[in-house]
Amino acid sequence: MSERNHDVYTRIAKAQSAEEIHHLLSFEGDDIQALLRQACIDDAHVEMCTNLVRLHVFPACEMLREAVLNLENGKTFEALYDCIGTLIDQNELDELFLLSSAARTDDTVVRYLVNKGANVRATMPMDIYPRVDPYQFEWEDDEDDEDENEEFVDDTSVRQNAIVVAIYENPKPSRMVGYLISLGVPVNEPDSEGYVPLLHALDDEEIVHVLIAGNAEVNVTDPQGNTALMLACESENVASAIGLIEAGANVFTLSKQGYSALHFALMCHVQDNTEVVRALLKAGADPNLADKEGFTPLKLAMLNCALQSVIEVLKEGGAEYRD
Repeated sequence: MSERNHDVYTRIAKAQSAEEIHHLLSFEGDDIQALLRQACIDDAHVEMCTNLVRLHVFPACEMLREAVLNLENGKTFEALYDCIGTLIDQNELDELFLLSSAARTDDTVVRYLVNKGANVRATMPMDIYPRVDPYQFEWEDDEDDEDENEEFVDDTSVRQNAIVVAIYENPKPSRMVGYLISLGVPVNEPDSEGYVPLLHALDDEEIVHVLIAGNAEVNVTDPQGNTALMLACESENVASAIGLIEAGANVFTLSKQGYSALHFALMCHVQDNTEVVRALLKAGADPNLADKEGFTPLKLAMLNCALQSVIEVLKEGGAEYRD
C-alpha cells in the first residue's frame, strides 16, 4: 500500500461527516468506486470502509459486494462483514454467497457466509440459454412489423444455484463446486428449464468428477429426454463420457429418436472418440441396434466418416453392416 493511499484511507476513516469525505475525495481527485477497488487490492482498510457506510456515503450491501468480488484476503472480508453485516437483509446476504461462489478461489468466504445464515439453495439469474427472436425470420422491409420487432424483449435469464454459478463464472470451478457440495448446495436440483448442474458441466471432466463424487445422478436427462452420457458423447467430451460410463451411467437408454449413447458417439468425428466407443461397447452397448430410421452404429459411423480405429473397434465388438 502506498503512503498516499494509506493517508487517504486513514483520513476517511477519521472523517466526522459525509461532507468531509466528499470534500476529501474531490480534493484528492478520487472516485469513490475506484477508491474502494484500490482499497480491496490494498487488502482493504476496514475502518475506512466501515466509516463510509456509517456516514451513509456508501450502502453496506454495495460495500460488501465490492469486497467479496475484489478483496483477496478472506479474513479481511470477515472483519468488514462483522462491522457492517447487520445492515443487510437476507436477500443481500444470499447474493453475497452467490457472488463469492463466482469470484472466490478458496472456501473461506463461502463458508463464512453460510455460517452467517446464507441460504445454500439461493439462486440468481444467468443468461446461459439461447433464445430465438420470434421476428428474426420476418421480412426486414415489412413496415407493419417494425414496431412489433422493437417491442421484442429477449429475456433469457434463468435462475441458477451456486454450483451452476461456479461452473460458468469461477476461475477454478471444480474446486469451488467441491466446496459448495460440502456446504449442502443441491447437486440434483433442476433449474426452471429442467437442467441439473451435471448437464451444465459436461465440457469439464474435472467438474463432472467432483459432481459424481458428490452424489450427482449420472442417469439424469435433459428436457428432451437425452441422458448426460448421450450429451457428452454427442459433443465429444471424451473424458466426461468415459467418467460417466465408469460411474455406472446406463448405456441402454434410448432417446426419443431411438438413439443410444453409442449412436450419439458416432454422429460427429472432430475428436478421436475411439476410447468412448470402446468403453460403451465394454459396458454392454448393442453394436447392432438400429435407430428409428434403421441406422445401426456401424452404418452411422461409415456415413459420418468415422476414424478407421472407430470402425475397427465396432467390428471387434460384433458390429455388422446392414443395408
